[in-house]
Amino acid sequence: MAEASGRGPVGRPLLQPVHAGEIVGGIGQKRVREGLNHDSSHAFLGLYGRSLVRACPVLAKVKVLRQWAGCYDLTPDANPIVGPVDEVEGFHQASGFMGHGFMMAPIVGKLLAEAIVRGTPEPRFEAWGCGGSGRASSCRSR
Repeated sequence: MAEASGRGPVGRPLLQPVHAGEIVGGIGQKRVREGLNHDSSHAFLGLYGRSLVRACPVLAKVKVLRQWAGCYDLTPDANPIVGPVDEVEGFHQASGFMGHGFMMAPIVGKLLAEAIVRGTPEPRFEAWGCGGSGRASSCRSR
């Protein structure tokens, strides 16, 4: 079983079956350490394992093959950034989902790709673009 430190509702596991019978998943945590933390932990594995078994008892005997962690992308205003980047022609981004990207990537990717092909903005992403008022601090390069 592969495991990612995704962020769903606190205490509720996320899981996605992938190839060869593996599961990729994660669980929301009340606190996430700031910075570029790539450390896996036994504490996280225990938290996820207990929660997963409560949600799906048939997985109680599943063996863990590996565990990994990644960056937790946060924007200053806690909203994702989706759409074109004015400073780089032809570049579009979809980032800052605070771990929800695991759940939202399929539909956000589809809608963003369709908007790029159409050559017109996706209205549902308007609030998440860098051009909106109040987004300057989230969209500024660092």
